[in-house]
Amino acid sequence: CGRHGRRGSRLNVVLIALDTQRADHLGCYGYERDTSPFIDGVAGGGVLFERCYAPNIPTRPSFTTMFSGKEAITHDIINISGRVPIAEGVKLLPEILKENGWATAAVDSMGAHFARGFDVYATYDWDRSVPTELRQAETVTNTALPVVERLLEQEDPFFLFVHYWD
Repeated sequence: CGRHGRRGSRLNVVLIALDTQRADHLGCYGYERDTSPFIDGVAGGGVLFERCYAPNIPTRPSFTTMFSGKEAITHDIINISGRVPIAEGVKLLPEILKENGWATAAVDSMGAHFARGFDVYATYDWDRSVPTELRQAETVTNTALPVVERLLEQEDPFFLFVHYWD
């Protein structure tokens, strides 16, 4: 049953964020060119959101809203490099899922409050020696694969967040 994404009566949840990726350049959203065969395969076996709009720009406020269900003005994360902490009392999705029996893991590089609620918070950094290749999906994937393997070995349902930047 776990092979199909189900553990007991709960589903596993995998959230893959493609920061800066345009949906209209992915096959699962109708793009004619074969740019995304693996993503198309995952989308074919899961839930594909046809209308999803970023509530804020840039990433930090938008992702905080996605994880909290609250607008930026109420969670206090309103820009990319602000030093203000998330508003007191704001719970994030991984915290809620963890409290309810999910194993939680993230492969992400934002840090700060984004690590809250995750059993595993695997970070990565890019090779910055070549200025034109700062953000590479391979770096994220290589960090994510061992995390995925550990999650699949567990009995609990899991929530996995993987954040790509390129």
